[in-house]
Amino acid sequence: MRALAFIVMAASMVAVVHAQASGPTYAQYLTAQALAHHPEVLGLTMHVTPPGGADNVIIASNVAPLGKVADQDDLRVIKSQQPLVEVTRSGDRLAVELPLLDASLRPVGALAIQLAFKPGADRQALTAAAVRVRDELARRISHVANLVEPASYDARVPTNSYGQQLVDEAMASYPEIQILALHANVPKTEDNVIVASNIGRLGKKGDEDDLRLIRTEKPNLEINSEGNRFEAELVLRDVSGSNIGAVGVVFGYKPGDDKIALQRRAEQVQAGLSRRITNSGNLFEPVPYSPNPPVAPLAQQLVDATLGKHPELLILALHAKPPGAAEVVIVASNIGRIGKKADEDDMGVIRTGKPVLEVNEAGNRFEVEIVMLDKSGANIGALSAVYAYRSGTDRAALHIAGEKIRDELRQQIPTLAALFQLSKQGG
Repeated sequence: MRALAFIVMAASMVAVVHAQASGPTYAQYLTAQALAHHPEVLGLTMHVTPPGGADNVIIASNVAPLGKVADQDDLRVIKSQQPLVEVTRSGDRLAVELPLLDASLRPVGALAIQLAFKPGADRQALTAAAVRVRDELARRISHVANLVEPASYDARVPTNSYGQQLVDEAMASYPEIQILALHANVPKTEDNVIVASNIGRLGKKGDEDDLRLIRTEKPNLEINSEGNRFEAELVLRDVSGSNIGAVGVVFGYKPGDDKIALQRRAEQVQAGLSRRITNSGNLFEPVPYSPNPPVAPLAQQLVDATLGKHPELLILALHAKPPGAAEVVIVASNIGRIGKKADEDDMGVIRTGKPVLEVNEAGNRFEVEIVMLDKSGANIGALSAVYAYRSGTDRAALHIAGEKIRDELRQQIPTLAALFQLSKQGG
């Protein structure tokens, strides 16, 4: 992803909108996602002038035909940047039409939202709900051309990936970020693509700037041609610090802003992501990992707190059998995979109490897998603690360190069932 490399041939964009030869557009994907996440929204329509187009038309909707030319009300909203709120002729819906914005809050068209309505309903509250939907969409739009790009560039890149979960969580934690994109190789290939982002383009191949960064590890730091965005593109690393791709972080910018401070902020995001990625393939794994993944608030809270307290830990994962479940699965970790079924090594640790102590194939990590205990000393599963390793590292010391982690956690786990409940600190 390059903040400055958003040039797309206008003719091809128009063809995508009208012919739909490449499947759904990104605008259609966003519309479907918004409707799925907001059941209170009954109708959603995007009015946009595609790059190179003469008319403002509907590019995505669940209630109106694509390609329909905007009417005077639509154009008035776009020109005035003021909302239009009215009850539909049927009387059972409130139509709220708002300026459609991109991540930099630039107008890119109009967004019409229909909500269920009854006489006496609070129009102000409904309008506020529509604004929230609009603002959520804005955070996922780079610029107008982004909307008419393909929803997917490569079917090998899933939309529900662990990488996408990391992007979504980072965007929520850093509201100042306008664009965040992760590049990595499709598993078992040399094809470097966007694996996750807040602006679509999943599967889009890395450009020369992206690939040069990955080769040289020299950051790309740029202000866009409009002077309102600063991009820091950095190496994407896994928990061992290995180079697995690139991460592009884009912030709003105005003359005089501290570019060094923005770069440091991007590096903070980079480090946070690194702490949660075991390898590049991890990014492509599905979320949810299993059809009915467990929810274990205390278990995840303990993992997160322990990693913060012990920076030497690369990976921490807890395996347990959720209440009512038939199998032992990962219930908490810093690398996703929640719901992943325990393998033979995991089950062997739980059955026999004998630890598994091993170096990974790359020779740079040492795993200590031991029985997980509750406060009373009962066997409630398995704990996997992974440390950095190189030839000559004291394995016995790492084993002891893993047991100390287990014993710290033991004091905070009243029972197995408690792992699946909110702690007092967590609410």
